[in-house]
Amino acid sequence: MEKMISLIILDLILSGAAWVYDWSTLIIIPIYLWPVVAICPIYPLLLAYIWHQKRQRHTPHPAIMAWAVIGGSTYAIAAVFFYPALMRYEGFSWLGVGAIGWVLLYGSQALYLLKRNKLASSWVVFTVIALSAKTLLDVQYNTFGYLITPEDTLPQSFINAAAGVVITTVLIVGLYALRKSFIRTKS
Repeated sequence: MEKMISLIILDLILSGAAWVYDWSTLIIIPIYLWPVVAICPIYPLLLAYIWHQKRQRHTPHPAIMAWAVIGGSTYAIAAVFFYPALMRYEGFSWLGVGAIGWVLLYGSQALYLLKRNKLASSWVVFTVIALSAKTLLDVQYNTFGYLITPEDTLPQSFINAAAGVVITTVLIVGLYALRKSFIRTKS
């Protein structure tokens, strides 16, 4: 129980700090897009909700569970590839190293929850479709959320490769979650 309180506090701190750090960019993005654009502020907040629900011995809402677990897991895995590749183009950055650690802090929780929980298959399918569509829209409009903006001079091949890694990862994570949702447990 105390570990859950620690995770809730950690996730609220991560989310709060990300809101402050990203605020100058987030204020120009419509609020209704924040759940799919604001990766670092949203996922820790959703994870804090999940840990709170579990601590209360309640079942977290299946849509929030799927979104947080699949999205958080996807971005944790993708961050290990994305930020080093980004640093190849932009040069070494302690901010990039910090971003990897930041994403891994909440992403490892999502990976843990992915391994330990069955997710509702309908929400898994919805989440995989939504995250894949979001990634394709990021490529189409050269935004990649707020990580890559039109002002960046990254080659289109880099943006396409990053999108490919994200979509491949979300599909693998989604397939894993679907497989788990259909495995029967012995009674």
